[in-house]
Amino acid sequence: MDRGRFGSFYNNEDKRIPGQTKNLSHTGSFEQNDYKEDMFTEVSPVKQIGSNLNQTAGIQGTVSEDELQIMRILSTLRERLHEIDSKLDDAEREKGVLIEDIGVLTQRLKVLNKNALRKKELYEAYDRTCRETESAFSKIVESSKTLLNVVKQERNSLYKATK
Repeated sequence: MDRGRFGSFYNNEDKRIPGQTKNLSHTGSFEQNDYKEDMFTEVSPVKQIGSNLNQTAGIQGTVSEDELQIMRILSTLRERLHEIDSKLDDAEREKGVLIEDIGVLTQRLKVLNKNALRKKELYEAYDRTCRETESAFSKIVESSKTLLNVVKQERNSLYKATK
């Protein structure tokens, strides 16, 4: 029997309440030895009811009916307990899956951030190279224009001198 989170408090196998021994009196009455106290109950409520019922004459027949009704209620409560336990297990499993997914996504985010930083540095290097090349090219074009003007002036001077 799987006791789950509820330990020995929950005993579905023999449908007893906490602290109850296996053998009840066959007459339907409750005796002092029929119940033992455990760590879950300071004083067994059923034991108190049983003592009160034993003191009252003519009610012993209803003890069995009351006991059956209590057992039915306990059975319903145990079923609800199992449903809640199952839902709690499902929620914990889903939480575990989400935590695992968060871990995977966190790792992916770290890799993406690292790659983005590397690409940004590469972009900045290319941008700097392009700006420097454009600047150098502008200087070369300016120097070429100046050289062309100087060559034209020299040609013109030489052309005038040969005339």
